[in-house]
Amino acid sequence: MDENENETEDGRALALLTAEIILDGVRAADPADVTVINDAMQLAFGRLFEIGAVEVVLDESEGEIQLDVAPLLSGLTLVVDYLVDQLARAEGASREEIIADVREAFTG
Repeated sequence: MDENENETEDGRALALLTAEIILDGVRAADPADVTVINDAMQLAFGRLFEIGAVEVVLDESEGEIQLDVAPLLSGLTLVVDYLVDQLARAEGASREEIIADVREAFTG
């Protein structure tokens, strides 16, 4: 196995672990008040830093802070893709129709 394959497997493993943590945070959420992040959500989402799904790097020479959220986005994509696929199957609709419905629910 070459280095690129190892990086791909590591990235996939991190995305899967990130997805699990996202689901833990969603489970801890209060559906009645999505604007409040409770302690359980904070604890779950705090693990994202611990596993490296979110990294903050301070470049002192440039005086910049860099935020790497690529692993977080990969985990979110896994969760959302799965849920969209499941809903599309259940509704007998296309992914595009489900995505359009979600957009409408947030904007309409």
